[in-house]
Amino acid sequence: MKDEITEQEKKRAKISLKDSEFVAFAMHRIWSSSGPQPHSNIKKIKLEPHFNNIIAPHGAEDWYPNFVRSVHILMENAKLSLPVVLIALIYIARVRHSIQKQTNEMAFPFFVTSVMLAQKVYSDQQYTVKSWAKITGLSPTLLKDLERQFLLDIDGKLHVKNDQYQKFILAMQSLGKEHVLGQKRKMDDACVPCY
Repeated sequence: MKDEITEQEKKRAKISLKDSEFVAFAMHRIWSSSGPQPHSNIKKIKLEPHFNNIIAPHGAEDWYPNFVRSVHILMENAKLSLPVVLIALIYIARVRHSIQKQTNEMAFPFFVTSVMLAQKVYSDQQYTVKSWAKITGLSPTLLKDLERQFLLDIDGKLHVKNDQYQKFILAMQSLGKEHVLGQKRKMDDACVPCY
């Protein structure tokens, strides 16, 4: 799989806010597919204006814009390629059932952990835990602990076969269509004129 990431894919690695928003949406769907999440106490921060226009999935309005912002900062600052992000999402899908404390608050730290592992396995560009901590604002100790637990939970199975990767791409394309339709529907609902 590592050899299958082409130079063309690497050139397309520039991440837009729209890309980050979709990745956050996909992460939310994978993370929450095991049932409703307990309400979390993620601290709200004052967001830049372009993050205030994000349409959150139903029930996630209180924490989702901050989550999208964190995902965007991570993807932009770590200069993540799309294949690494997709593999990280595959890892999340593999591990989510074994996570004891699966809250919205832990979604971002687990996403970072999955990205760290995907980058170690599938990218020539690798960062130290200290660098990941600096990029994300998470503590190095937390990242090390989560990485260790993550590897235990997936039995160290980090290899993604090409057919699994291709199947996941198709699932993400389908999810992308759903995301676009959902956003359009929410925007249309918000723009209905009152007479």
